Amino acid sequence: MIFFMFFISALLIILLSQFLEKEEENYPLIIVDGKVAPRLSPIFFHTEKSSESECMNCHMSPREILYKEKIFVPSKIPHERRENCKTCHVLEL
Repeated sequence: MIFFMFFISALLIILLSQFLEKEEENYPLIIVDGKVAPRLSPIFFHTEKSSESECMNCHMSPREILYKEKIFVPSKIPHERRENCKTCHVLEL
């Protein structure tokens, strides 16, 4: 019984490590100023808008945005303005 539980635990650890390894391949780890840059959620704002100024419109002074009866409140950007947002922030798959 103990051997069986050990075997199942080892199998779960192996499967979990392989899953996490594949996730890292899909999402590159981008570190800016010692912090991991958050990924962009796959909502329409991030998939349809692509310029830095459009990012800044929402994220420099956050306000509620109503879309398809859902309210979105973008988080304020905690760093200085940079050239291209998508060089650090990758769209979540």
